[in-house]
Amino acid sequence: MNLHNPATDLPAANSLPTLASGEAVGSPAQQAFREAVQQVEGLRQRLRDLQVEQAEARRRYWQQVGPAARTVVEARRALFAPLEEALLLPYFSRKEERQITEFILGNARSLHNRFGEDTADIVLKYAPNRRAAVETETAPPKTRPRTSLLI
Repeated sequence: MNLHNPATDLPAANSLPTLASGEAVGSPAQQAFREAVQQVEGLRQRLRDLQVEQAEARRRYWQQVGPAARTVVEARRALFAPLEEALLLPYFSRKEERQITEFILGNARSLHNRFGEDTADIVLKYAPNRRAAVETETAPPKTRPRTSLLI
């Protein structure tokens, strides 16, 4: 029994259309888009490779200076409590309080950036609230409501 039906057969693999040249079909904008996508993918791969290299360098660094770095982290963390207590005292001017706050923030950011410590609580506590700053800059000046003297 032969079930061969020439009307429904698929074309042979060698009769499929092929591109005449190695160039992609499409408008110049489509080709530019494909190139841009390839460049982005290349940059992403490069970023992943650099992150792996950075992690390896950080691991080697911590193997060499681990105990000393732990001591530095402990010393920097120990600064938070007395500085926060100093902000509660009424002895400092606003400028000095701002300097202390900036020092606390700088210390917290340094601990995070250099040592990978979690200092988000300190940063959230002492960083200026950007939304509040923007609202005060863009808010119209407050005026007193006029009261009528006529009864």
